[in-house]
Amino acid sequence: MPILPQPQEITDPFAKAIPGQSLTDTPKSRPYEQPAMSSKPEEVLLVLEEALQDEEFSNQISDILEVGVSCEAVTETILLKCFTEGMCTPDVAEMVKPGVFMVVAQIGEDNNIEDLILFNKNPESERLSSTEKLELMEKLAPSKLKNMEERSAKGEASEELYNPDMFSEEEEEEEDMDSDEGSFIDMEEPMMEEETDNMEIV
Repeated sequence: MPILPQPQEITDPFAKAIPGQSLTDTPKSRPYEQPAMSSKPEEVLLVLEEALQDEEFSNQISDILEVGVSCEAVTETILLKCFTEGMCTPDVAEMVKPGVFMVVAQIGEDNNIEDLILFNKNPESERLSSTEKLELMEKLAPSKLKNMEERSAKGEASEELYNPDMFSEEEEEEEDMDSDEGSFIDMEEPMMEEETDNMEIV
């Protein structure tokens, strides 16, 4: 089951679909709307391994990995292309994903790519530092940065951008205040002993 090469077409960048256009297309006109070429994961993986071992295709993947694209991103792109061209269904693509990932990583290893990136980075796990914020603001919003610098010179600027540890220091001060107050369990009951001494036994 060879992968058929797709002809290069010159497309108009302004020729985009209008809202609702997909509802007017002829049903089952797309390759992925037809039955998949294969429903066997081992057969799909074998075809992909043979295609990835092609010298021209392997060199293209090596160039992509060398510029800093992760093996996971390359693998997902290959499997998305396989689905859109009707080669396999999404569930079969997920089944062969680990095998394709290993082949892509091996291509990077065979080509001696330094600092090979295996997985995509999680954008939520990293925050911009103060220096990075200032650099981005200088490129994207120079007027805003200028206003902040003027306010900073007057002592009116917010310290959040220039002092990222401000909130951590405030939290530490609040914790110290809470620890000094003590727990309500340690509080003594007022006047309990005096009341019992003044009680008269009838």
